[in-house]
Amino acid sequence: MKALIKLFIFSILSLFVTDIEAQSIAINEVMASNASTIADEDGDYEDWIELYNYGTEPVNLYGYGLSDSYNKPYKWVFPEILIQPGEFLLIFASSKNRTDPAHQLHTNYGISADGEEIILTDPNGVLVDELLSMPLPSDISYGRSPDGIGTWFFFNVPTPGLPNHTQTFNEVLEPPIFSHMGGFYNEPFELNITHNDPEVTIVYTLDGSIPDTTCFPGCNYEFKNSYPQEPGQPFGPFLSNAYQSYLYNSVIPIYDRSEEQEKISQISSTWHFNPTYFPSTKQKKGIPVRARAFKSGAIASVINTNTYFLFNSGENPYTLPVISISIQEDALFDYYNGIYVAGMDFDNWRINNPNITASIHSPGNYSRKGVEWEYPAHFELIPAQEEITALSLRLGLRLHGKSTKTAPVKSLRLYARSGYGSEYFNYPFFGDNQDNSFKRILLRNSGNDYNQTLFRDAFYQSCVKHLNFDTQDYEPSILFINGIYWGIHNIRERFDKHYLARVYGINPENIDLLEINGTPVEGNAVHYNSMRNYIKNNSMADPVHYQYITTQMDIENFMDYQIAEIFGRNTDWPGNNIKYWRLRTNEYQPQAPKGHDGRWRWLMYDTDFVFGISGGADAYTHNTLEFATAIGGTSWPNPDWSTFLLRNLLINQEFQQNFINRFADLINTTFRSDRLINMITHLTFASSVYPACNRAL
Repeated sequence: MKALIKLFIFSILSLFVTDIEAQSIAINEVMASNASTIADEDGDYEDWIELYNYGTEPVNLYGYGLSDSYNKPYKWVFPEILIQPGEFLLIFASSKNRTDPAHQLHTNYGISADGEEIILTDPNGVLVDELLSMPLPSDISYGRSPDGIGTWFFFNVPTPGLPNHTQTFNEVLEPPIFSHMGGFYNEPFELNITHNDPEVTIVYTLDGSIPDTTCFPGCNYEFKNSYPQEPGQPFGPFLSNAYQSYLYNSVIPIYDRSEEQEKISQISSTWHFNPTYFPSTKQKKGIPVRARAFKSGAIASVINTNTYFLFNSGENPYTLPVISISIQEDALFDYYNGIYVAGMDFDNWRINNPNITASIHSPGNYSRKGVEWEYPAHFELIPAQEEITALSLRLGLRLHGKSTKTAPVKSLRLYARSGYGSEYFNYPFFGDNQDNSFKRILLRNSGNDYNQTLFRDAFYQSCVKHLNFDTQDYEPSILFINGIYWGIHNIRERFDKHYLARVYGINPENIDLLEINGTPVEGNAVHYNSMRNYIKNNSMADPVHYQYITTQMDIENFMDYQIAEIFGRNTDWPGNNIKYWRLRTNEYQPQAPKGHDGRWRWLMYDTDFVFGISGGADAYTHNTLEFATAIGGTSWPNPDWSTFLLRNLLINQEFQQNFINRFADLINTTFRSDRLINMITHLTFASSVYPACNRAL
């Protein structure tokens, strides 16, 4: 009772203080395009709003509203939280809607980088502070100096949760303007770059690097082309490359540069002592032009990027989409920080493991993951046999995959974020998929199939995409990195919370997404473990227990998924490459739309091992049904946990009969040999027309 009385008195006093001191709360700093400034507790780079109490008394924010609309001032409402004098409070504008005062706060809406009002309203409806619509580039904040009471300035060194003490700017420059769009051209031309402010200086590059006034003479980085692959081999010598910026003072000639010297394609991307995958002939090349405006007293503009192709054919020769990625080359190839090379991390592994031969499991710089190893890049797409770029946007780039990161050519994961300028790709990558609101895209090297067909996984997922589980769409493409031909990469969509939100229309923050043996990717494994324990403790032979499990997992989804993996002879499964998810609900919702009923569903991906990629001529004799129901395994590829669900469900007579009938039906339809052969024949054309990659072993 005493505690309740104290809480009541505290609340009354806090409200009283709020009425007196509300004017001392200010919107102090805002970021609407957070690409790399500060991550939230999930590791996501979300937009943010900073409040500051410049008064002499604490203020209780309970009942205050934050909003991006004057018509709805209480779009997000503060919990019971005090902001002390001189204290900063950071709120992420992430749409995650978190109001626990003991943890980070998140609004239920985001901030547009193009600009929209931000308003703070007290519980009585009084407008406490506001920020009018203001477009903000990536990682640039807009804040007051001095804190709380000063004039608004731009900051290129933001200070979330700290005083605004870094250099202030009155202006953010617009990007330069190019005279020609990116794409394929029939004949050489002169590119003119202009700006609407005659006082700016334009700096440009031709090698994909970021225009930088400190790199006029060239900036160097180190790399290696030889690593101690076998025990006892020497550590390779350091080599050096340079990238360069130029001051724009005259037109730039655009021509066919395919005969020029190779550069980044001659850098090792593996741990081999003597790499044999460097191209021995000149590769097709484009010219990536990147330009940026600079001016004293102003924040430099974002980078404008166009890639230009001029080949002897005089037109786009490719029957596949062409993708051009421009990126700071040392972000990929630097010995210390490049994520495309074995680099420092492999040499350190060798020092600690002097007697082990390198393998696909040996770590290198390419093993680095997480947002700290996401680098900004520019993405352009030219549709097949068209001339002009159809999609151009800034994005984040990481490597994708596990053991296949050790391959000469690697899979790339591309992130559209508001912090880079666009939250979505907004492009229909896959012809029969009209929803183009993609947030994550993969440029896949075909995984373990990177040096064989280049479409094994894509082919098999295409075969079964009509069944009752999710598959990844597929479109092959030709990739250029910094203007250099980099071979065929398959455009795929990544399975994550954004995919599930797009496809099923669910709240991506309200899901459990697990992989392998219940490892959370999103949410937690509480419900899944409860289901497994129920099966462990109750025989599925009993129809009552089995019927309960049908309310916990989508049986039809699971059955189709298992049959497809088994028929395809996927021996990189079931103890690997497995993901499953559910929308969190308090109980089973039988009338809910697909994916909304709270049951577990399985996702198919990474089927590179299907049809015997490593099984030799007799791969077809492998008993994958026995493999997928084996008891007592302890390790990859079929540990006991991975076969637990199927073998227990097969105890139930109803499931067993339906499983056998469904398998037979699919053998006579989906898996008919003439159907599969026709699909293989159709997909073979793309991989036979183009070199697999200039770096394939």
